[in-house]
Amino acid sequence: MPSYISTTEYHASALFTVLGARAIAVHGLINYGHWLYSVELDGVPVKPPSADAFSSSTYRLIADSVLFFANDLDTKVDHTITLTNLGDNPEWYSFTLTSFEVWHISGNDVQLRCVIARSHSWRHDG
Repeated sequence: MPSYISTTEYHASALFTVLGARAIAVHGLINYGHWLYSVELDGVPVKPPSADAFSSSTYRLIADSVLFFANDLDTKVDHTITLTNLGDNPEWYSFTLTSFEVWHISGNDVQLRCVIARSHSWRHDG
């Protein structure tokens, strides 16, 4: 994955599929001007504990923050994580992903596939 990928397009999605993962984390940038996003794990929407959507907005720039984490995953099946930008003003609201981590049980091979889906507006630094 490049150092970052970013979009301002409403409903632009990034999709990650892993096999053999015990836990996964998706990291991104949080900052003023970043906005709401949704997460699906294996096609099921994930609801944050205290809101209708996840937020990547804050008053300070915090690089490489954990945007989503899941553990106790079945290591014998593929798991798909989809993050979707819900910021509906392309002049203002950004959504930026910086890294992806996978934990596995020793001896398992982990395969990671990353697809930027439903958008051509993702920018990256390299």
